[in-house]
Amino acid sequence: MSSENVNDFQYSFFGMLISFLVIMIAAPLASGFYASLIVSTFLGFMLISSVFALTSNRATLFSGTLLGISAVIFLGMDFLISSWWIHLFSMINAALLIGLTTVVHFRRVFFTHRYTSNTVFGAVCVFLLLGFFFSLIYETIEHIRPDSFKGFYTSTIDSTPVLGLGEMFQNFLYFSFVTQTTLGYGDIVPQTYLTQNLAITQAIMGQFYIAVLVAGIIGKMLRNKD
Repeated sequence: MSSENVNDFQYSFFGMLISFLVIMIAAPLASGFYASLIVSTFLGFMLISSVFALTSNRATLFSGTLLGISAVIFLGMDFLISSWWIHLFSMINAALLIGLTTVVHFRRVFFTHRYTSNTVFGAVCVFLLLGFFFSLIYETIEHIRPDSFKGFYTSTIDSTPVLGLGEMFQNFLYFSFVTQTTLGYGDIVPQTYLTQNLAITQAIMGQFYIAVLVAGIIGKMLRNKD
């Protein structure tokens, strides 16, 4: 079981959370080119933060660094060049890096001996990373097989005939967290067996995570105080 210092959570996730908040708050206020610029820039910051937040294990850090470099490069190319293949590789690289970061920090939170406020902070960050991971998976699937989801052009807040990179990512991020928290508004609906099963998987993982992991950590913290 790892003996890593849980105080690392306080700093390793700071940049990631700032980027997350900017994407969630600032990007929707912009449109078109500026929305894409904000999403690309701060998603890149979040990917870089993911590399710095990885464990000190050399193999994991090396893999994360390679994924981080390629993800940021493809993300920049995706913003500057309209290419089906570049966008595909950009989403795949980002999803792999976020997935690796989520797994590493889930293990840090779940297997730690010492439960503090920083551990809870790390648990919240893992929950947010999980939502980002699935949003990238959904966007990749829609990119490979269009019409895997229904509702982007008819029931979004800012409906447009063609959604840019920023708007499309915002839609999938919204759908991902609505699914993960089991709100289920029904405005965006998965249309294939694959996307439906992924939505079910995410909903189960989200509820299991909150009910078991976070509740267990808080319970142990309370028992430590006694």
